[in-house]
Amino acid sequence: MPRWISLVIAIALAAIVPAPAGAQTIIKTCGKVYGSVRLGANLSTTAESCLDVQQSGITIDGANYRITAGTFAILVTEQSKVTIKNVVSSQGVQVYGPNANDNVIQNSKLGPVAVYQGDRIKILKNTMQSLLLAGLYNDPVQDALVQDNLLQWTTIPSSKEKLFRLSTGSDATHLCAEGRHRVINNTLVGAISASVAASDPEAEARLLWISCGRKLEIRGNTVQSPSGRAIGLLMRDEADDNYIADNIFDLKESQAGNLLIQSGSEGYFHPRRNVFYNNRFKVGSGRAMNYQANNAWGNQFQRNVFWTVGGTTESVRIADGLYFDAVPAANQGAYTVCSGNVCWLPEANNVFDHNTFYHGGTGALIVFRELGASMDPYYDPRRESTRSIPPRQHLTNNIFSTSGSELYGFDTLINVFGYDGDYNLFQSRSSVAAPSSLQALGLDVHSFVANPRFVSSATGNFNLCSGSAAIGKGASGSDVGAFPYSPLTRCK
Repeated sequence: MPRWISLVIAIALAAIVPAPAGAQTIIKTCGKVYGSVRLGANLSTTAESCLDVQQSGITIDGANYRITAGTFAILVTEQSKVTIKNVVSSQGVQVYGPNANDNVIQNSKLGPVAVYQGDRIKILKNTMQSLLLAGLYNDPVQDALVQDNLLQWTTIPSSKEKLFRLSTGSDATHLCAEGRHRVINNTLVGAISASVAASDPEAEARLLWISCGRKLEIRGNTVQSPSGRAIGLLMRDEADDNYIADNIFDLKESQAGNLLIQSGSEGYFHPRRNVFYNNRFKVGSGRAMNYQANNAWGNQFQRNVFWTVGGTTESVRIADGLYFDAVPAANQGAYTVCSGNVCWLPEANNVFDHNTFYHGGTGALIVFRELGASMDPYYDPRRESTRSIPPRQHLTNNIFSTSGSELYGFDTLINVFGYDGDYNLFQSRSSVAAPSSLQALGLDVHSFVANPRFVSSATGNFNLCSGSAAIGKGASGSDVGAFPYSPLTRCK
């Protein structure tokens, strides 16, 4: 056999022999990937994708080289335990398929990242343009960990786009399955593009969108919009039983609401039984919160700050947390109390306890819309004792402070009876804020008017100074407001 033929055969055999276990092959071109690889140069293709993973249990180390492709830098389809790290690309990474489990994306700079169906994915310490976690075909995406990432997209092309959308999806039993995702210590920065804002001033960026998923932990994140209108956190479509804590939502402007609890699509429950703890919802102007969903219930708000810096729009808008409808007799087993064909859920209560509400502008602080009592056909407004549906909005131990003349706004007088409050501190810095009108109806019996003496409301420091009237005036002797007094607090 000629010597040159032997050399060709040897080279061909070497190209298909797998690398030793744990070793990485250096690659300099795009293509299908069957083993662990490390980039040795920038990769570029005009095709839809550059690297197409064909093997589970491998590592793609980008070595900080850049990948350029039509749509996807890397595709992972039906492969598991794949680690992608140190990749740089303006294009996206897509993980797809019910068997695409236990994959890791870390320490990379990427365009949009999308995960469909796969479970237990870890997305760690990346910079991304956007992120989507979504279930498909009755196969939910579950148990994701998204931690220490920067999502940044300040040219969002329309209100339909989301910076981070988390939609767990359905399984064979539940319309919306348990997600059990953990979203921790991430920074989200997003804004509608200048051209869209100029053509549609009402367009608002959706920064963190949660729908159709339960038992999520959203903790320690910072969500910002430096320009234009935006929604910081949008929850809808059975976003239930979630824990949202220690987050900062800081927007220039929001009309839909920095926190928007929305009714969503027909056939889905409105968000239920969520806990919001120690979050800050700040807007330069507009609404810090819009509780738009009129059938959401069981949500708890504790130790949060709702802060509108200025403007004429109300800071907070709250609809009812009442499920109330004409229900056929055959379906009444799903409800607790029925009278004729009218049914409701007595446990459908929303609780706002130990929060601070602050408006630096001239708009109303809180506006209540269409509370449940107004829909009760058995209610007699002349005698509260005849009300057959108890109040649904419970506001206790809160500080309400505004520069405007209106602390509360009820769209109709009858809606006052959908409200229940006590041990609240009221302050209107431009007029007398007396709870006497509520107290005449047996509400806010222990509430009072006073200056809470914040450390510095102008800079958003709503801690209490020594001598604050809020100290010890709450139920059971607690301090009123989001932050209990500390003797270590320094005040000028």
